[in-house]
Amino acid sequence: MKKQLTVGELIEILQKSPPGADVVFYHLENYNLEGQEVESIMHFDEGASVIYDDKDAAWVELTLKAMDSDEGGNFDPGEPC
Repeated sequence: MKKQLTVGELIEILQKSPPGADVVFYHLENYNLEGQEVESIMHFDEGASVIYDDKDAAWVELTLKAMDSDEGGNFDPGEPC
């Protein structure tokens, strides 16, 4: 799979699944899969681009974090992970 998908490409992939199906996110590192959960989803309109030189760019940003972590992706050091 390529590094970035367009919204249309993602919709096309998701439309092949039942509407009630769960979406599960993983982070792969050294052949180890760690479950992730959505921290936020943000939409950036055209002209708001600070990431891309293209001022006509619009994008959706999905931020993931480790399962059961706080909003910063951190774990309470007193609790087991």
